[in-house]
Amino acid sequence: MESYERTNAREWQLDNDGQPLQDSENSEGSDDLEEPNDKPMQEFGARPKARSNAKHTTPGHKARGPISARIHRDPKLKNTFSVEKDNEAKAAWRKGQPWTGFYDLPTTYDQIDQSIFRKAQSTPGVRLAKPYAVLEDIGLKVGAYIQPPRSYSDRRLHIWGNHDQVVAVKEELMRWIKRSPRSSSLDSSNANFIKVHINSEGKQRMLDIKMQKEAVKQKYRQAPEDSAVFLVNGFFAWPADQLRPDEVFGKNFEAFDPVRMAYRCHIIFDTESSMFKVLSNNPRAVQEALRRIRTTVCELVSRSSRPTRLYLLVPPTLTTVKKQVDLIDSQSSEAGPRLKPVLIGQSLTQGELGEWAQLRPKLLSANESCIQRAVLHSLSSVRFYRGHVRMRIHFGSFVFSVYKKPSGSTHSLEEFMQMMGSSTTAGALVKDLDGGNGETDLITQCQQATRLFAPIDVMTSSLEDVQPVYSAMFEFATGATDGVIRLEIEFSKASAEGDFDISRQRWIRLDGTDVETGGLSTSPPLDLNLVALEGSASWQLQITAYNGLDETRVAPEIREFAQGIRLDADHARSTPVTETQQLVQFPTNLPVRAFIQKTGFRYRLRNSTYLFEIARYQQFPTSASEMATKSTSESDCVSTWGASFFNEEWDMILGQNAHLGIGEAGKWRASLNTFFPKDVHTLTSGPDAGFHDFLKEVGKVAELLELKGN
Repeated sequence: MESYERTNAREWQLDNDGQPLQDSENSEGSDDLEEPNDKPMQEFGARPKARSNAKHTTPGHKARGPISARIHRDPKLKNTFSVEKDNEAKAAWRKGQPWTGFYDLPTTYDQIDQSIFRKAQSTPGVRLAKPYAVLEDIGLKVGAYIQPPRSYSDRRLHIWGNHDQVVAVKEELMRWIKRSPRSSSLDSSNANFIKVHINSEGKQRMLDIKMQKEAVKQKYRQAPEDSAVFLVNGFFAWPADQLRPDEVFGKNFEAFDPVRMAYRCHIIFDTESSMFKVLSNNPRAVQEALRRIRTTVCELVSRSSRPTRLYLLVPPTLTTVKKQVDLIDSQSSEAGPRLKPVLIGQSLTQGELGEWAQLRPKLLSANESCIQRAVLHSLSSVRFYRGHVRMRIHFGSFVFSVYKKPSGSTHSLEEFMQMMGSSTTAGALVKDLDGGNGETDLITQCQQATRLFAPIDVMTSSLEDVQPVYSAMFEFATGATDGVIRLEIEFSKASAEGDFDISRQRWIRLDGTDVETGGLSTSPPLDLNLVALEGSASWQLQITAYNGLDETRVAPEIREFAQGIRLDADHARSTPVTETQQLVQFPTNLPVRAFIQKTGFRYRLRNSTYLFEIARYQQFPTSASEMATKSTSESDCVSTWGASFFNEEWDMILGQNAHLGIGEAGKWRASLNTFFPKDVHTLTSGPDAGFHDFLKEVGKVAELLELKGN
């Protein structure tokens, strides 16, 4: 008998400002969070003082060094894993209590649920759709638990719950059977039904094998018998003083069900020793389960770490630099004034210009190094986020909300640079690209930048012929359980006649403040701002991470709402982008917390893979009376213009995180070469040539989007 042990999570110390350490460049695809080093694997053989239901010895297990991080208490962590918490009936099933009712299906399960063991449409080729999802949904709806059939010929579904819940389950099952596409064939006297049976013997054997395997895996979701003896035992000490595991993973740690079933092992928690125990007869299964638990902790560490927020100054050029910086009131709000920095005062003397000419390149180099470190640090952290991760550059003007008052009436340039680096300074990038230039001029400005931009579609001859991309965002308040749900959709042309279909759709669960739209979301892991005083727009490099939400877990009425969303193609073709017109139509029978319509024009930067988008955001009112009348005037709509810079490769790489299971990390390397590879057309040399060229391209776009008064 063997016993395996992972590093003691309770011994982790607060290091590196509470942030997870960067991944090793030599461990691509590793799910372990560690400090880069070339040290050999360490031996950990200390026996944990823990009771176990199984007989075991503990010779030790080779494991990597401890993670130098700490899980910070954060209420949002409770919503990270336990999406489907056990009800009382399911908890009773886990404990091995007897069933309280049953229901006999009129035929085999596959004749009713044809989606069993089929691949999920949302992630084709990645993973299978959850088997018996319908039974899970019914159980969740009525507060009961339904045990799936254990073989192809098993037609009896056992039910856990009280009398009323059992009755409700039976009623739901009957309604489900009537909705089945083959409901008319579920009579054994029907010739069509008999024909289906006769012609599917091979499928029967295949399904029988899969259903029996699934039944075996389901057993590992239940607690092991007290008398059970396992040949291999694994231990993982949990930092319960930092975070109670049942608050995050559920009372029965149901969040680990996918791990239990994948490796056919039991995962239990011993409260006295504060240890997870993995019980199995397979050494490899125990090691993999421990690895998944450890990677789960890495995600918790990443999510609970403080976001990185930086404010850097774009050094003014020799022709624009001045001695003083003033903060002018750009917008007042309930939270306080929002002040925009501008250069004022006298120009520098000839001697001062010489000094600035020597200092400016050093400041630019320091900025680049700082941006590099921040990006690498954040990418290393978000590799463990399970959800929607995205990286974007946004352009606009920067305003301060918290700042240090100057010693005089205004800040000197040197004093302003020191204030920018203060930890108490706070501000935000505001999308106000229409300020001063006018909306039409902004689009024309981009269409005339033929040396910088080119159409994405090679069949499009000029920038003036680039067609807009339409998208929309909806938010729904669902109550205390799910909080706020966001639906993001994008339309694409479905026919030559110009009709539009929904081409992309994603569901997000929100729990914080979104700096981009003003709605709700989690705080972005990286919020890096480059503040320009004159000559160009300010810009922001932002990495956002949202909790994904499986569409099957969205309320039916919201899913039905989503199916009714459409784009008015006739108005889209005839309405200029600068006019206020609600093009996205949707049902009015469901309260909508927020609705934003986006019309964007996308261009490719010449000789690169980077894309630029200029977009108009229109936030329309969503009250029941206003939605019913459909009479939206220009004064009712809040309209802003924004611009973003990105690479489709970023979306492909970071998009992998949306399909991760618990305890899995992104299979990509958090390196500059992964996200900023050297372009074949570049003349820049050096190991970070791709990143240097990226910053140059961003700078070109920022200069194009020069704002008056910024």
